Amino acid sequence: LMPVPGGYTWRTDARLTLASPLRLSWAHAQAFVRALQCPVSLVLAEQGMMQAQPAVQQLLQGLPFEVRRLPGGHHLHLDDEAGAQRVADCFNPFLRSP
Repeated sequence: LMPVPGGYTWRTDARLTLASPLRLSWAHAQAFVRALQCPVSLVLAEQGMMQAQPAVQQLLQGLPFEVRRLPGGHHLHLDDEAGAQRVADCFNPFLRSP
């Protein structure tokens, strides 16, 4: 959302509707995730796209990720102010930690 005189309007990036130019194989995804050497915080929506994919859960299993699941859909941070605040409440302490 973007403030405009008299209220708000929706703002979007048209590139988000294009097909992804890069598709990772399962082996590439595993290698990418396992090669991470920095702290990782992942927020997943309980009704989001990733929750419906068992492969994602398998990929994350046993990894030293901070994984938080929040109520809402894929755009839970955009759907309402409460969702945005819940996401911020997850990431702000993580970003402040050394």
